[in-house]
Amino acid sequence: RDSSTSRGLGDVYKRQILQCSLILTLFCFLFFQLRCSSERSQRLRIKEYERLISQGAKWVDSFFMSLNPDSIYLDSALVYLNAAAKCECVERDIILYNKGFVYFHKRDYEKAIETIDSIDTEQFALMESIIIEKIKAKRAESCGNMIERDIHYNNIVEEIDRYLSLNQPVFDSIMRLPDKAAIWKDSRFAGLHYLQIYHRAEIIGADRMNRELDSLQTKKSYNKDYIDEVKEDVEKWESGESNFNFPFN
Repeated sequence: RDSSTSRGLGDVYKRQILQCSLILTLFCFLFFQLRCSSERSQRLRIKEYERLISQGAKWVDSFFMSLNPDSIYLDSALVYLNAAAKCECVERDIILYNKGFVYFHKRDYEKAIETIDSIDTEQFALMESIIIEKIKAKRAESCGNMIERDIHYNNIVEEIDRYLSLNQPVFDSIMRLPDKAAIWKDSRFAGLHYLQIYHRAEIIGADRMNRELDSLQTKKSYNKDYIDEVKEDVEKWESGESNFNFPFN
């Protein structure tokens, strides 16, 4: 197998797992098709919703691409998100997630927590808990309280650990797949594991994290190529060389 090709596939899947953009909310239109009463009104409502979300996404993209990011970009994004929230066929929790994302980057951490906490979808419960801890960690970091930051990061690590432990046989089978690209495709277990490692490394440092990964690979017989790639990423996170960015980071 061409290792460069395999590495490239891993990068693609990591981007799918990690990158968060308002543009992704455009896919929520699939959910609306069963909710609208007539085909014509459905198309009109979806088209308007799409326009509003698209405009919001453009403002967020402008914020991240600007050499001098200004909160006016995010304020403009909120205008469109609030307008989209009034659409009859709106997917409420998706709007709340994206508003929380915008408030987070406005550094309005209390509003971000309040918004994310109001999401009531059962399937989102785990990620909701993780995101709120991430916001609290960033709030503590912004105040210079690194001890409190690490407490919240550790809460994330433990929360993910509990979830993976409940699904240990499935998780282990995925981590032992012979093709590491297939592991990266699993956005649920591999994605959570990757996020767990990231925050664990934030607390204990790259050297200790990578020793733990070596021990885990030996004990569990996980895919060595996968573990080695994660170890490379851990080192890049610490050195600031990584091109990946986690949502709410």
